[in-house]
Formats: sequence, structure tokens, C-alpha cells
Amino acid sequence: MPGRREQVAELFAARRHLGRVGTNLNQAPRALNSGARPAELDAVLAATHRAVQRVQDPTDQLLQQI
Repeated sequence: MPGRREQVAELFAARRHLGRVGTNLNQAPRALNSGARPAELDAVLAATHRAVQRVQDPTDQLLQQI
């Protein structure tokens, strides 16, 4: 199991990643409302799922240590 420092570093990296993914994801509703389906929508949704897991996994590990 990684140490606390590594877990915190992973959480900060995941947070930055979520910010970038969120920017892309925020553009999807505008395209969907216009009747289009962005070609990259599936990739953005998959990246969002990966980013959430990057936050969830170390968070679960930290909670197990409490």
C-alpha cells in the first residue's frame, strides 16, 4: 500500500486531471442541445470515469487508514 505522501500526490494529480476533463465535458451539452453528438464524447466520458477512479481509489485507501 502506498504511503500517505504518495496518496496525497495522486489525489492532487487526479484533481488536475479532473479539471481538464471537466473543461471538455462542459462543451458536450452545447453540442448535444444543437442535435449533434460530438465524436469525442465517448472518449471524454471514458476519461471522466478514469479520473473519478483516480480520486476514488486513493480516497478509499486513506479512509481505511483512519
